[in-house]
Amino acid sequence: MIVMSEQGSDLHSKTEETSQLRLGINYEQQGKINDALAAYLGIIARYPDSEERQVAEERLLRLTRAFLEEKGRIHPAILVYEQLEGVL
Repeated sequence: MIVMSEQGSDLHSKTEETSQLRLGINYEQQGKINDALAAYLGIIARYPDSEERQVAEERLLRLTRAFLEEKGRIHPAILVYEQLEGVL
């Protein structure tokens, strides 16, 4: 039986947070905005005290502002804000 120390568990969690953030950034760069939004919202919900959460929130809000700046894209921005409010 393998026993993982608490420090090892923290390291594993940190790797998951970083991987999830990288995934969101990759989706964003590929133009898969809905997937990026889902990845960022997942980080915010699962890792509320992490540095990755702060980065995910900044990227999420930047994408939402971009929706608002595009003519006729108010509805997606509102949906993102509502989802964000649900995880906070």
